[in-house]
Amino acid sequence: MVDAETIQQRHTALRGWSNSLTESAGILIYGCETGADASGRNSIDQVAKLTGADVAASTDKTGAESLNGDWILERTVGTIEAGLAFDAAARQNYSAVMPITIRAQGTTGDENMALQIDGTTVATFESIGTALQDFTFQTASDASSSQIRAVFTNDLFDEATGTDRNLRVDSVTIEGVTLQTESPDVFSTGTWKPEDGIVPGFRESETLHSDGYFQYPNVVANSGSEIEVVARGDEGTEQFDLLINGQSVATFVATTQNQTFA
Repeated sequence: MVDAETIQQRHTALRGWSNSLTESAGILIYGCETGADASGRNSIDQVAKLTGADVAASTDKTGAESLNGDWILERTVGTIEAGLAFDAAARQNYSAVMPITIRAQGTTGDENMALQIDGTTVATFESIGTALQDFTFQTASDASSSQIRAVFTNDLFDEATGTDRNLRVDSVTIEGVTLQTESPDVFSTGTWKPEDGIVPGFRESETLHSDGYFQYPNVVANSGSEIEVVARGDEGTEQFDLLINGQSVATFVATTQNQTFA
């Protein structure tokens, strides 16, 4: 998954790619609406700056034409000389759009999680482990983010053995848009808080402490206003966040030259 967090975590490795890439190298990023909004545009800009390569990404759905997808990468940085990464037969045989990804972990490693679309369970993930990792489902339907639920299905508390299963869901990515679970517009039915226990509501938490689910809001890519920040760093490795209403909405890596981040 290519987003600001991943680029921040891997920026040193990305810089290292420049040693192996030619001057005409191109990086093709296939994913629904990856370059559609300001955050996505900044992400591909950063990949281009860190690697020195030309970069292309999609601004709409990527995949089968029958699901309103295509294989064109509309957003580019530099001049892309390479053709499509998939031949005609592969594109014709692909009957889906880009997958849904849940980034999650358990406290004991025995937690089970389900993905629901419009109230129907379409995938289950068992014993998901204690390390934060991505769980992916390739959907053949055109699902919107408001239809997505991440469900905790096997809560267990055993005081005698000290067992307390909890599910942490960091984020959900659909059609190239990453939704943070602690966002105030994510609905939860299994989150515990000391002031009122476990009650349904907008809990601003990543954790399900009992069987229940997170339901995500409807998000339309490429909406809203664009914010531009002009900045530079002394060393060229400085990182900074853009906060809106106290929430981090984008992460940037500065260079030693004045640069516009959007």
